[in-house]
Amino acid sequence: MNRNFANRTNAPFPSTPSQEPSSCEGPGRPRWSFAAIIAVVFASLAVSLAAPSCSQLLTPAPIELRVLTAPTALPAIGRQHLVYEVVLTNFGPEPRVLQSLAVLDGRSDRVLTEWSGDELPQRLSRIGSGGPTAEAPWTLGPGESALAFLWITLSAADVPDSLRHRLTTTDLTGMQGDSFSTETLALQRAQPITVEPPVPAGRWVALRGPSNTSGHRRSVVTLDGAAHNAQRYAIDWARLGEDGQLFRARGQSNEDWYGYGQSVTAVQGGTVARVIDGIPDHAPLSPEAARFANRAQATGNTVIVDQGSGRFAVYAHLRPGTLAVQEGDRVETGEVLGEIGNSGHSLAPHLHFHIADRVDPLASDGIPYVVSRFVLEGRLESLRAAVSGTPWHPETSRPAREVVEELPLENMVLSFDGGARSESGESRR
Repeated sequence: MNRNFANRTNAPFPSTPSQEPSSCEGPGRPRWSFAAIIAVVFASLAVSLAAPSCSQLLTPAPIELRVLTAPTALPAIGRQHLVYEVVLTNFGPEPRVLQSLAVLDGRSDRVLTEWSGDELPQRLSRIGSGGPTAEAPWTLGPGESALAFLWITLSAADVPDSLRHRLTTTDLTGMQGDSFSTETLALQRAQPITVEPPVPAGRWVALRGPSNTSGHRRSVVTLDGAAHNAQRYAIDWARLGEDGQLFRARGQSNEDWYGYGQSVTAVQGGTVARVIDGIPDHAPLSPEAARFANRAQATGNTVIVDQGSGRFAVYAHLRPGTLAVQEGDRVETGEVLGEIGNSGHSLAPHLHFHIADRVDPLASDGIPYVVSRFVLEGRLESLRAAVSGTPWHPETSRPAREVVEELPLENMVLSFDGGARSESGESRR
């Protein structure tokens, strides 16, 4: 029992047969006369509309901690990564200051990682505010909710079977603290599927690829009454030229971009579940893209392939009129599906690729995957630098290396040798 409640009187009646606490405050069992019981009932009815719910006063911090989707251990850069989101909701009448959030091994309660101070706000986004805030300490007001974007990096030996979460908060004065641990959450045990590259041989950049701050990572949308993060592991594949740039000249036309018109190929065999065509390309780096920021047109011209077992590969922003398949077609690994374009809500020519658990490219949940083989050559400084025309150069101190069955991360520069293609290497067109 919380001592703050045991020491507080909460009597809406002038007098009772005893001065023991009410049922919300403790287990006391006073002797009540029939008249007193009737008085209690009517008085309770009278104040029930104005008083806070008794259930909200059982703890100083009635905060719900809910995981959107249990994570799967994902290999990248020689480590294992747990990538998932937590929703925090304050059901209480008072604001709470979030002091720390810890993730524990569900069996041993060993602390895997803990964020506090300035580190915690970097992982939080206030729902309804339009983006993250850097405030510290971070306060969750009455009725407010926040999303915590969690990314935990571990060695393979340290990956647990399950997780628990421990949240510590205080009131605004910092005097009244509260901490709770959640029930055990089992990790998803299915291994990430292995896919082939969706683009031709050559040098490519994994723009806005997986990281805890990329635009895709934080693209949680609410559709059909539920929150979804279909793009949790999405990558925007953009071609790099021999000059280390994304485009020739000034990049003002789609044809200036090295990736424009490049073939898009199936990463795995399956059945074409959805085809969207007829959405025009627009000029790169122009405000025209904003008018396609709606559910029907956001992904532009799109092919979605049902790979079986509840996995749907999404190929988006394709060039209009180049789609080489129809719904119901059976495709093989490496078969041409279309060409890279700049349709829909797209900044510039690229292939947007992700795998989801439903045929809807946005009202679905992102599924982890790994690429069979690639050569890691380095990392782009930033998307902003690349778009402004700053060329990429390999770092001599970090020689290129071959990577097998890992997920490329944000802004990695890598190359494919083109070994995984269909027997014909041609489209159906």
